[in-house]
Amino acid sequence: MKKSLLLFCAVLLYTAPVFASGQVVVKPELKSVKIFLNGAEMTHSVSVKIDKGISEIVFQGIADNIDQNSIQVNSKGDAVILSVLQRSNYLKPGEMSDEGKALREKLDSLDYKMKTMFNEKSVLSAKQDLLLANEKVNGEKGGASIQDIQKMMDYFAKALPEIKKQILDIDVKTKKLQDEIDKIKKQIDAGQRINKPINEIVVTASADKPVTLSMTLTYLIQNAGWHPAYNVRVKDTNSPVDLSLKANIWQNSGMDWNNVKIILSTRNPSQGGTKPELYPWYIDFWQPQPAPPRPAARMNAMDKGVVAAEAMVVSASMADYFQVAETQLAVEYTPDILFSLKSGSKQNTIELQKYTVPAVYEYYAAPKLDRDAFL
Repeated sequence: MKKSLLLFCAVLLYTAPVFASGQVVVKPELKSVKIFLNGAEMTHSVSVKIDKGISEIVFQGIADNIDQNSIQVNSKGDAVILSVLQRSNYLKPGEMSDEGKALREKLDSLDYKMKTMFNEKSVLSAKQDLLLANEKVNGEKGGASIQDIQKMMDYFAKALPEIKKQILDIDVKTKKLQDEIDKIKKQIDAGQRINKPINEIVVTASADKPVTLSMTLTYLIQNAGWHPAYNVRVKDTNSPVDLSLKANIWQNSGMDWNNVKIILSTRNPSQGGTKPELYPWYIDFWQPQPAPPRPAARMNAMDKGVVAAEAMVVSASMADYFQVAETQLAVEYTPDILFSLKSGSKQNTIELQKYTVPAVYEYYAAPKLDRDAFL
């Protein structure tokens, strides 16, 4: 029996090192975001101290809906990364942003006002019931003088309408309060992570001694992106054309981007790299069909035009803060300043490039198709 017990203890001592000796919870700082036309690549960095042995480093405060296959963890330090795991933590609900906390405080204040009004209405209703009951009692007694009856009627004529008016005022106020409360609750449910599990990435690392690691976490998300928009402005036919390229940016990652470096890329990270195959086309006789006239926008001649560009001169604007790099795969716009973008917010529009284009204007008319003339 002693030999078996000693053998069992030896096995426990031998297998113990395979389990993590400690767990370190960190919230890495969001350093940069590369936004694609559909999706974004987020990069976090953090410095972590771990003890000798095997440790679990738990990354919290990261985005929702991470593409698990895109997670990359790099570390600088005397340690070996054994595994990387993504998981959902249902025991710790997500934290509210500053905006969410402000909405919650406002909601609590409105709830307090609503309860106060309900109490006032209850008191007024009790007064009304007491007044009506007193009228009934005085009527049943009989023998009251005409003067007493007149005083009682005057009192009821003054007191009862006033009570009813106060009750009506409270009903109107409570309805407005309830509408505002419903809007705030919808805003909280739409933009905050209340009662939702938080997303975590667990990195298991092994070290021969206590060490400090400089770690970088990178992953892709789908619920973010941007799309280009162009503005063409013409003052008159003697002036050049102002042409600007803008970017409409949006993100719903579940976390706010505060003072981060943002890169806008035209690349599609989900697009495969498989070369296309060219298949034969079979040619047949083609019967030309008259093309239907396209509907033209009804605009003034000074607002719509066919522009022949001769040269481009860059003018000073917000676009001066962007560096443009063109590669074989994409065009990237990198600003020299940091940006902030809240999760779930509306699209933010920023200007990427702006040009002044000398132009020649032409008038066009096709009376058979349209009575208007176009510039």
